[in-house]
Amino acid sequence: MQFALKINDDTVKSAFPSLYLKIAECYEELCDLDKAKKNYELSNSYNVPPSDKGLFYHGTKADLQVGDLLTAKEDSNYRPDLKMNHIYFTSLINGSGIAAALAKGDGRE
Repeated sequence: MQFALKINDDTVKSAFPSLYLKIAECYEELCDLDKAKKNYELSNSYNVPPSDKGLFYHGTKADLQVGDLLTAKEDSNYRPDLKMNHIYFTSLINGSGIAAALAKGDGRE
């Protein structure tokens, strides 16, 4: 983090909220709640626009409609023993196509 904070680049800065969030979660697991709280606050303090404006694609098998909400903490499409902490998107349409082809489920790709 010390090195990242020295870089004056919007792409790097856009990663700060998620980096601080992960650091906070680590401190929480270590039962250091003061440091966890500090890093949660740092995570929430950034109001940085995304470095990439998109288009973004998500590969899955589902009958999604415009406005449907995707949520994390669901089973992985690739490992049944894994709960996903994130929803993954790509700017590559072929990447989403591969993800959809590999996804479990009976919905359309």
